[in-house]
Amino acid sequence: MSRDRFIWAPRVLAIVFILFISLFAFDAFGGDESLGMQLLGFLVHLTPTIILAILLGFSWNRPCVGACGFGAAALAFCLWFRTYTRWPSFVGITVPMIVVSLLFALAYWRSGRNKTFRR
Repeated sequence: MSRDRFIWAPRVLAIVFILFISLFAFDAFGGDESLGMQLLGFLVHLTPTIILAILLGFSWNRPCVGACGFGAAALAFCLWFRTYTRWPSFVGITVPMIVVSLLFALAYWRSGRNKTFRR
């Protein structure tokens, strides 16, 4: 497998996951609130998406940042949203971020920048 695949796999998976998470923000457009309140709720629901998009931007050319950042985000999502209490939410929310983190770690390891771990 070429190095390009190792660097693009976590990027693409992170983009797909961020788009998936952003779908949950549309939940704000239900109910009897005014349009302004619904838009505010939509923005609040997009906060995790915005944070993950910023993290992806920082880790685009720095796979080590992506590995650590998405690993920390997986732990934060697991604890903050309590995805550990239900198996489907854990598999749908936390596991993809763990996979992205591991893929970024693999891309970092394969990049050759880490002289400590190379033999």
